[in-house]
Amino acid sequence: MELCTFCGIEREHVVYGPGVCICELCVAEVSSAADHPVQGDGVCSFCLKAERHSCFAFRRRKIIVASAAGDVQICSSCLPIIQNVDDRNRKAASRS
Repeated sequence: MELCTFCGIEREHVVYGPGVCICELCVAEVSSAADHPVQGDGVCSFCLKAERHSCFAFRRRKIIVASAAGDVQICSSCLPIIQNVDDRNRKAASRS
């Protein structure tokens, strides 16, 4: 069991980043909140990259969600990867 960095609750299935992790419940909550990006500049806790503004949409990176404490943030580039890993974790857990 690991402690989810977003909600602070011990969970069995989490997605890991460098020094952070997020549980499947927080992934679902973050996914629904992605339509309302966080204001201000920041650094993603999973890829450790700062926001990037560009006139080209594919080059933009926005911090789209932050934990309640604001210490953990996820960018628009990492969220789809986190969702994919979470889906794979749930499928693997359901097979066993």
